[in-house]
Amino acid sequence: GFRNPWRLWVDPMTSKVWVGDVGEVSYEEVTIISPGRHHGWPWREGKKGFPLSKCRDVRVGTTGGGAAIQDGDCVDPIYQCRHGSAQDTTLDGNCASITGGLIIDSCDWPAPYRGRYFFGDNSTQMIWSLPVNAARDGVAAGGRREDFAEITSGSPVSIRGGADGALYIAVLGT
Repeated sequence: GFRNPWRLWVDPMTSKVWVGDVGEVSYEEVTIISPGRHHGWPWREGKKGFPLSKCRDVRVGTTGGGAAIQDGDCVDPIYQCRHGSAQDTTLDGNCASITGGLIIDSCDWPAPYRGRYFFGDNSTQMIWSLPVNAARDGVAAGGRREDFAEITSGSPVSIRGGADGALYIAVLGT
């Protein structure tokens, strides 16, 4: 169900697993993993492709008695970003190779940054953030903040939080 998951993060408040999934042709994704469910690849990229019901054709395992377990409709990502420029105002653009991140909760951060999901793009060398909803199971209104950081030398390959509450970005040099 994933094409190329690039960095997982487990939310310590909800135990939900967030993943950045590198797309192929058109979209990069941030998805919250739903255990036992199919997340769409290779039939869907972003929120496009075959109908969500296509994933009903896939069985994720069997019960103790050998009966197939059906996992239901495909699980769409909570966020998608288009390769190249966005073609409409409801979608962010200029993504190429996502690096999954984490939600910043440290009180040491200024209020406008707390509770946001920070992630990057390996190819464009950008670090962005997204507003997270109160239940921490999706993205809230407000959109991607593009003014956080741009790596000037190398590509962000890992984004982690330290015990000190700081954000650490591992960069692969060019």
